[in-house]
Amino acid sequence: MVKYSGVVVSSKNTSFDGAKLKALRMAAGLTQEELSHLLGVTRETIGHIENNRPSSINALTLNAVTKWAVVCNERADATQKNQFIQYLTEFVRAKIGI
Repeated sequence: MVKYSGVVVSSKNTSFDGAKLKALRMAAGLTQEELSHLLGVTRETIGHIENNRPSSINALTLNAVTKWAVVCNERADATQKNQFIQYLTEFVRAKIGI
């Protein structure tokens, strides 16, 4: 279980969907390599997260998801931004029970 500011991002029951982050990266027109440089992680880490590799998803924090979104949202179109924000909002609400 990983926590950031009281919000569990990943647990045995539910975890963040890396495919959502992949869709946002692609909408931003970034390669895994480009995003890895912007985030300060390896390309392999990006790939593992996007493919929902358990060890990477379980280590994913809300801070990391937020940073990913900020970098990609600068380049993504409004539709993709809104879809990701809606997913993230629903995910966090479910996690904190509101």
